[in-house]
Amino acid sequence: MVTRLLDQITAGDGIDADLFAADTALDATVPNWRRAEMEDANMAANR
Repeated sequence: MVTRLLDQITAGDGIDADLFAADTALDATVPNWRRAEMEDANMAANR
């Protein structure tokens, strides 16, 4: 699952919604940028 997620991130073509559970939380921090998403539908829509 992690390998598939990283492959999709690296490809830059978006992430399949089926990689996320309904209660998934994604919290990413990059210098000068932060974003948090709390639902699988939001994560897939923001690809």
